[in-house]
Amino acid sequence: MNITNLLIEAQNSNYQIRNQAELKLTELKEQDPLLFINLLSNELQNEEKPTESRQLSGLLLKSMLVSKDKKQRILLGNEWISYSEKFRQEIKSSLYQTFNSSIRIIRHTSALVLAEIILIELYRGYSQDAIVNFVDEIPKNIGNDFLIESILKCVGFILEDIEDPLKQNESEVLFQVILKQSQSENIEIKKSSLFALYHLLEFIDEMISNEEQYQKDLFNIILNEIQNQNQNQNEEIYSLSFEILVKISYLYYDILGKYIDQIFKITSLIIQKGNDNICIKSIEFWSSLSAKEKEIEELDFMDNESNQSNQQSQNFIRKFSNDLISILLEKIENEEDIDYYELSPTEVSILCLSEIGEIMKDDILQHITDFIERNISSNNSKQQKSAITVFGTILENVSTEKIGLDIPSITSLLQQMFSDPNDKIRESISWTISRICQYHCSTIISIINSVLNQVIQHLDDIPSVSANCCWSISFILIFIGNENQFDLLDVNISEIIEKLLLTIQRQDVEESNLKQIGFQSIIISISQIPNQDQDLFNNIFIFIIEHFEKTLLVLKKSKFSDIKQDLYEYQTGFIEILQGLIEKFDKNTLLNYLERIMNDFFVCLEDERSSHSEILLSISLLINFIGDLYREYPDYESIIQSTNEIIDNIIKIVKSNDIEMTKKPIILGCLADIIIGVNSSVSYNFIEDIMILLDDLFKTQTNFNDDNENDEILITSFQKSILDIYTSICQRFSSDGTEKLIIKFIPQITNTINQYSKISLYEIEEEIIESIIGLFGDLIQCFGIETKSEIDLEFIIKLLDEMIKNGTQENKDLAQWIYRLIK
Repeated sequence: MNITNLLIEAQNSNYQIRNQAELKLTELKEQDPLLFINLLSNELQNEEKPTESRQLSGLLLKSMLVSKDKKQRILLGNEWISYSEKFRQEIKSSLYQTFNSSIRIIRHTSALVLAEIILIELYRGYSQDAIVNFVDEIPKNIGNDFLIESILKCVGFILEDIEDPLKQNESEVLFQVILKQSQSENIEIKKSSLFALYHLLEFIDEMISNEEQYQKDLFNIILNEIQNQNQNQNEEIYSLSFEILVKISYLYYDILGKYIDQIFKITSLIIQKGNDNICIKSIEFWSSLSAKEKEIEELDFMDNESNQSNQQSQNFIRKFSNDLISILLEKIENEEDIDYYELSPTEVSILCLSEIGEIMKDDILQHITDFIERNISSNNSKQQKSAITVFGTILENVSTEKIGLDIPSITSLLQQMFSDPNDKIRESISWTISRICQYHCSTIISIINSVLNQVIQHLDDIPSVSANCCWSISFILIFIGNENQFDLLDVNISEIIEKLLLTIQRQDVEESNLKQIGFQSIIISISQIPNQDQDLFNNIFIFIIEHFEKTLLVLKKSKFSDIKQDLYEYQTGFIEILQGLIEKFDKNTLLNYLERIMNDFFVCLEDERSSHSEILLSISLLINFIGDLYREYPDYESIIQSTNEIIDNIIKIVKSNDIEMTKKPIILGCLADIIIGVNSSVSYNFIEDIMILLDDLFKTQTNFNDDNENDEILITSFQKSILDIYTSICQRFSSDGTEKLIIKFIPQITNTINQYSKISLYEIEEEIIESIIGLFGDLIQCFGIETKSEIDLEFIIKLLDEMIKNGTQENKDLAQWIYRLIK
């Protein structure tokens, strides 16, 4: 069999040829895995073979060693270790020899595969000295640039994924060798060295923190690479150097003070005179440093609250704020025509200015007020836009009392400029007005109707402007609602909602996230209406329900899948709006419309295309409505009848072979919601059918293909949904004091839990462990400690120990609580 031809054909553009080759490769792997691995490693090493077949052989070899799925990764690693030591050594030697390949992508692939093998063996107690042995080969092979480059790249891959800390002697050896090779004149060796150094940084904190010479060596190398960028002309090296500098600033912030002046001198010059790509990296360094100091301040605040001490900010941002902000403002003011699909120095400067604002708060005003006042009235559109953008950028972090700028006057000026023919100018204006409305709405009360009317008018502007106007409307109504000053408004909220409804039906509504923002604005608008204004709710409800019913009618008649998909999204949005209205209705209003609401939702449930995620979300929202209604009116006959119909539909959907399996766990989640929402006397009407359904579903999981990663995810989703429904049943009946009604189902529930004790602990996903433990706790609370005799308690204790060892604090608390129940 010619594996080269198979590997080439597996990349053929013709589906039939490609598919046949893939099937033959899979068959070969399953028949004799060792032979297959040997063939792949030989293919990868053979310099006479085509590059495309060699590269694919490496990728296939890697797929036999590692997987994104935790369970599968462990199984693959165990399988590798099960091979003889001689065989494993032969494969590793073959990969190492491939480091000498003249083709860079082949060297890279070999380094990646060998790194995965070493990681597998390290985790299982083998190859403990592999990393140091690797770098020891470098001095012996000076002049063999391909080999040295590949060794360093392989070490970088290992350090990227290794979890256990390195020994101190290992760290020192690696640091010295990598730092020395980073000064190589060979570009590829230099890049591989910097890549390895980046991943080594988190293992050498003690060295760097305590040894001044190591600090000097590290900073000298990195800063020289950055400073000499114009000479080496390799932006990848520059990018790596800056990534290292950013990581150093996070990991070793406390020693940064010795070098910060030099860093500012170099980066400020690059921001002013460097090309766009290296300029962006320099600005991003100061953004990341701002974020670091913001993080320190927040932690310091929490420590003060708890009387603990932590890292102290050295206030680097404040130290350089005057010069740094001036440079950024200059960059923003001198904006060139840019491609808005790519990140530009101007955009990065705005983001950096925002990060600095979070540190400096009101103190930033002294640096930017003159710039705003000077440029916002300029006849130069570029200067005007820069002032508008800067003004909008700082609004979030300055107090209304200290801002010192005449916001009403600036807002009025922005309104006058809103008719500018330049789309980007109007986009900046609309964004800045939305920020004024969000953070300083109290300053524009005198012109609030003028602002509101204008943003309503611009809802038909380009999508990005329209989206900003939707936000402005939302923020104004939130402010008015919080202050209870609806009498200030000249425009009726129902008219605003009508305009927003027209906005979400625009043909270009998918751009700039306009549809989602528009729906959100409608929901916010409804939420701000006083509860006593039931007449207004009635009017809005009629308007919304009619639009919703139109989508149902069009869906029924439409034959085009793209139109249907779009309508399902609208349907979901309208349901969310209706949910907001229902929460606002009083009892009499709600009951007047209950039958109509239920009839419309039954149409959703009966839709044969209910596998669409939007329909499933609609079902879930409907269940929330029903639960709310039950809690308010538990004896209302119409609700009880509606629930029975809903449950029948959901069970029918789950049993249907026409529904995608991936959708069914979402539908099962609806069952959990409704059981919790209704009282136990109603739940009991359909509990028998649900228990039969769950038992059947749990048994049929064995039909899934365990080797398929997607199926494993699906199995986990099913298992979690089933366990969650059992939990909902226990909680509902226990809460109502009617747990005796479901005693006969205890064996089914405990048997489901015991099924997991038959498999290895590492094969059970973390979220399943959480669900099992939660269900076990509810069983004990619901039926008493006697329940534990029906469950494999040794298995439960293993799960509890796992949660205490590796779980979140919340899970640890849950585990401790369960322990107390057992005792």
